[in-house]
Amino acid sequence: MNAPALAIPVHVKPPTRMKPVGQGWATYEEVVPAGVSLETVMSIAWWGRTAANLKPLDVINAVAEDGSFDVDIRLIAKSSTVMTFRLLRESVIANPAPIRRESKAGMIKVIPSGEGSGIQGGRIERSRFAVKNMITGQILSDGLRKDEADAERRRILGPDADDD
Repeated sequence: MNAPALAIPVHVKPPTRMKPVGQGWATYEEVVPAGVSLETVMSIAWWGRTAANLKPLDVINAVAEDGSFDVDIRLIAKSSTVMTFRLLRESVIANPAPIRRESKAGMIKVIPSGEGSGIQGGRIERSRFAVKNMITGQILSDGLRKDEADAERRRILGPDADDD
């Protein structure tokens, strides 16, 4: 039994070529801060500053930092006051867990400072330490005892103060 041929409406032109991936629309990624709702993410209020970069058919992969949602949304239409999105994929978690980001612990190190170390009055003085941002090279604290430097590093890192 042969299936009937599908009719293509007269006003519709079938494609004459295919577009390679990446030429039809742009795809963006955004990690949304904790507490921002999916409804807010799907509004011009959220994208207002970057709206000029977005074009209809562009796709945004948005992941909530607090783990409450993970979505792909497509911009369908936009004007100066409204952006309309279509939800392509949605994962909403009932009991969300925050995203575990790469630890910042390696960014902040305790290093020998050289300040105050050496021989003074015939006795060896204890070495002093500094807390350094290894990305920027900035010394955050200097001239500390080892235990003080370790405590300062933990204070700066907060919950990311795991050992590296």
